[in-house]
Amino acid sequence: MKHIVFLVGSYYPNYSAVARCQGNLAEEFVVQGYKVTIITRRTTTWEPEEEWLEGQHIIRIMPRDDYNDLFCREKMKEGMKGYYFRHKYFQIKRVLKAVCSRNSLNQPDIKIYLKTLNELDLSIDMIIPTCLPFDTVRAALLYKQTHECRVIPVLYDMFAESQRLQRFKWNKKLKMRANLKLEEEMLKQSDRVLHMPSWTEHFELHWPELKEKRREIEHPLIVRPERTKLEGYDQDKIHIAYTGVVDSVVRNPQFVLNFISGEIFTDIVFHFYSLGSAQSLVEKAAQSRKNLFSHGQVSGSIAHQVMNTADLLLSIGNNDNTQMPSKIFEYMSTGKPILHFAQVPDDRTVRILKRYPMAHIVFRDSGNTEYQRREAYRFISDNRKKQIGFDEIRTCFQEADVKNIVSEFFMGGGV
Repeated sequence: MKHIVFLVGSYYPNYSAVARCQGNLAEEFVVQGYKVTIITRRTTTWEPEEEWLEGQHIIRIMPRDDYNDLFCREKMKEGMKGYYFRHKYFQIKRVLKAVCSRNSLNQPDIKIYLKTLNELDLSIDMIIPTCLPFDTVRAALLYKQTHECRVIPVLYDMFAESQRLQRFKWNKKLKMRANLKLEEEMLKQSDRVLHMPSWTEHFELHWPELKEKRREIEHPLIVRPERTKLEGYDQDKIHIAYTGVVDSVVRNPQFVLNFISGEIFTDIVFHFYSLGSAQSLVEKAAQSRKNLFSHGQVSGSIAHQVMNTADLLLSIGNNDNTQMPSKIFEYMSTGKPILHFAQVPDDRTVRILKRYPMAHIVFRDSGNTEYQRREAYRFISDNRKKQIGFDEIRTCFQEADVKNIVSEFFMGGGV
């Protein structure tokens, strides 16, 4: 049985958007008969070091400093204020490392990923690292130097061009040359590279001669959804749900919260199952409105039940047009109507939703808010009971279909 190893920054039970994408690929590899190992960083101190999940062997790792900081943060959440200064120490240490290092790699992470790869009992046929974190790509290529295996990274968020990763604009500029060198080595040393559309222009600008080594794909999130639903929604009302991150910089919900505060929406119930640095804005709005509920962070399984239960799904675009919320593909998989709020004119999500039969776009800077509210209300009323079949969705978005993407790993020599 062939052995596939995924290297990710987080995984079950606390999936990030990237982890959910990689998890879908891992599940499909299991279905096709492969042995799958997931090597991931811890997200809590109480998670077991090893665990089996539906045919996947999960191994959790974390450098000592990061584990100690995670412990401090958990204690602070429990109300133990004495851990605040220890947490600040680790926080300052991370910032200093990010500023003083030659590139934007995290060396302790690379060492522990590589050590874990070397300690696996079974030989590895293919490693599938991801970005972010780019550290997994580096660890996989170092492993390949001494072992016969294929390495095929899947790139989601940017690396050298990532403002958030570099923390400061001047730091990004300072490390750009070194980070671009790492990306070039990845292209040359990997057997193949699969990447999101956001990477395409970047690759064409810097390494057009390596075009044959890479393949543009979309987020592997077109998966036939489970149909379990939540209990407790008032069936006499229209329910619109948002699930995902709200961020004060990248995905600020204030425009959306202001928009849905209009009197025309008083007979509609809005649910936010959200987390992030802007969560306080959602909670504050919920305190003053009877038709707005802030449920906080929920598990991935609950989020999918929410999507299946709501009449419509609410989507918030990013302020950064180099990124696109992968959540939109999960939304589309349900076949439910989607109300999307675009915060920039060239929002990449809009281009995707133009191919989706039941989507309405509200642009932040388009003027006449009351007219936009009336149009949005009309869309909600006309589509609240409609749903598109999964087979039609899969046909429309073949580039995001998990089965199609898994087949890309077999190109150019197989596993």
